Amino acid sequence: MLHCDVTVAADTARFRVPELLRGIPDPFITSRLAATVGTARAAYLCFTAGEVDAPTALAMGLVGAVVPAAELDSHVEWVLAQIAKTGPAARTTIKRELNRQIPTHDPYMFSDSLGTPEMHEGIAAFVEKRPIAWPRPTH
Repeated sequence: MLHCDVTVAADTARFRVPELLRGIPDPFITSRLAATVGTARAAYLCFTAGEVDAPTALAMGLVGAVVPAAELDSHVEWVLAQIAKTGPAARTTIKRELNRQIPTHDPYMFSDSLGTPEMHEGIAAFVEKRPIAWPRPTH
């Protein structure tokens, strides 16, 4: 949702930041999540991997709207129709300006973690649906 221009969630939706449970440091999460919800809340969400419900996500600014699950499809269609009514060039200009507000990220954070024992264990535990046995750091 942090990469979407417009977000609508069903009132039954749940959100979390599970990357650290897999041993994956995601550079986009650190920059975009902190810019959206603040550093303290971003750290809490990242380090606990705790779930938040749709109303909480709305209050944090993670989603733009929350609607009853039964109305999700029709509301998304309405949102798309409203967007289609706006001027394409002006919309592009606004999107560019909004994107300029997003902080930069470290593009090497993720690639540096590829192939590490921690990432292998995190992914394996997830796939095998077992508790994680984190390897001890070697440095």
